[in-house]
Amino acid sequence: MVTFAEALKIARDYLDISNNPSLYIMEDLTIEFEYGWVFFYQSTERVKIAGVLVGLGGNAPVLVDKLDGTLHRTGTAYRQEKYIEDYIKKKKMNNSK
Repeated sequence: MVTFAEALKIARDYLDISNNPSLYIMEDLTIEFEYGWVFFYQSTERVKIAGVLVGLGGNAPVLVDKLDGTLHRTGTAYRQEKYIEDYIKKKKMNNSK
C-alpha cells in the first residue's frame, strides 16, 4: 500500500525525470479515489504569476496507484472523471482474473 506522501514523491520524481524542473504539483486539486490519486501540475511561472501566456497546455495529469505505486499518465481529451472510471474498470477486471 502506498501513502499519499509516497505517491506525491512518485509524481514529483516523474516530473523531474522528464526534465521539467519548473513544474509544480497543485496538491489542492489532487483527486483521491479507491485505487489512487490524480495529481495536476502546471509550470511554476503560471502558478506564481497566474499568467496565461506562461502556462502549460496539454499537461495531462498523472495517476499514482495506491496498491503498487505505479504511475500512469491520463489525458486531456476528456474530464478526469472518465480517466478515473476507466482506470477503476481496468483494475476491477484485472483483480477478477
